Amino acid sequence: MKYVSITFDDGRADNYDVAFPIMKQYGLVGTIYCTTGYIDGSWKSTSWKSAGKPVSIEQMHELQEAGWELALHGDKHITDVDDFCNAIAKMKTWGFDAKTFGFSMPDSVSEEQKYKDFVKTYLGKVVLYIRKGRKIDTGKLTSKLMYAGYSMLGCQAAYNIFNKINVISTEHIDRENIYTVVVRYEDRPQMISRFLKQLPDETWTVFMLHSILPETDPLYGSDAWNWSRRRFESFCMGITNMVNEGSIMVRTVKDVINKA
Repeated sequence: MKYVSITFDDGRADNYDVAFPIMKQYGLVGTIYCTTGYIDGSWKSTSWKSAGKPVSIEQMHELQEAGWELALHGDKHITDVDDFCNAIAKMKTWGFDAKTFGFSMPDSVSEEQKYKDFVKTYLGKVVLYIRKGRKIDTGKLTSKLMYAGYSMLGCQAAYNIFNKINVISTEHIDRENIYTVVVRYEDRPQMISRFLKQLPDETWTVFMLHSILPETDPLYGSDAWNWSRRRFESFCMGITNMVNEGSIMVRTVKDVINKA
């Protein structure tokens, strides 16, 4: 069996307004990594051009009741012990009093000592796992060529090679290093479906998405961290077809970790 997790970063309102109804239609659940300062308005990013409004606390509860996982992405979008304490405190105040939370490492980077302190303090205790970005080194020339090969030329082989390293073996899950297949503005859902079909059993693909926007939305295409509603629905349809065939299961990240 192959597993798929569909995750969203930041806690953007469009995840509830656009992505949630589509996934509900197809019987799919997801994981949202909440940046609590963004959600309550105490912190604002200057670079999230496609983000728009945050999800509301009431909407977060509705998502959780529908089987979604509410995890953390920091309070001010950083990996830091004090910042995480603030995020946990807010989640508990809002009524999300889980014993453990998943954590998505903001920007997939941190100061080395701060990251070590964070892992030592929380991993295996309050933090169930740490989800990161890509495992592949995107700075290498070969990686850049593969990225250009699939994003500009539509080469399936380049997409497969670029992303295969980011797929996790369910027999060897490292809770500190949950890597992802990142979905960006230019990605094609048909290419993703073909990629999933060629993966072997006992693998787990964690997708990282951000905003899901109608193509008429003023924020659509304003940065690389958004995907069209049309492409997202095609992606969900392809996933559902594989679920119906019995080749994959869609689970939240927390569910896969707990069953491993």
